[in-house]
Amino acid sequence: VDYTGTVGGMIPMQRAHLSVLIDPRLSHFAYCWPLSERSQRVIDNSRHEYNARIHRAQDFIEKHLDRELVLEDVAAAAHFSPFHFHRIYHAMTGETVYQFILRVRLERAASNLCQRPAEPVTNIALDFGFSSSATFARAFKGFFGVSASEYRREYLRKNCKTQRKASKVGDVASSYSVPVDIDINH
Repeated sequence: VDYTGTVGGMIPMQRAHLSVLIDPRLSHFAYCWPLSERSQRVIDNSRHEYNARIHRAQDFIEKHLDRELVLEDVAAAAHFSPFHFHRIYHAMTGETVYQFILRVRLERAASNLCQRPAEPVTNIALDFGFSSSATFARAFKGFFGVSASEYRREYLRKNCKTQRKASKVGDVASSYSVPVDIDINH
């Protein structure tokens, strides 16, 4: 059989196993040809290297959430070309680079909404790289299903409410970070 006319000069077996490396969902192709122990080691080493590079890119993203992130910079952090990085990242994580950046920004912003209740929502949005409060509001509602203010209000209602307890001198307000259900009637 002549394989010189194949794409990239690869024989079908090599192409199938490289596809598995990039996208494990294509593993059914790997069963067409038996793998040698050496080939399996090469694939495992390559997958490990790709994972390390993807993690390097994710670390870069998390360290630079406060500024505008462009694909070229993130790909450079992982030592990939932008085109190849975008394909590999999506295949290995199941989400695009943009979706990851947006998700991490929104999750961190949501956490900060609850940790800094006195801080205006707009300031938190700008702290996490959103260009305006309108952009943040749209993205937040699309991701969490409620506005940022509603999210904060509901969190504070559930986790930071003031408990009123009866005491010998009358009702006394006590603030607990976690609701306490203890009956103090003497």
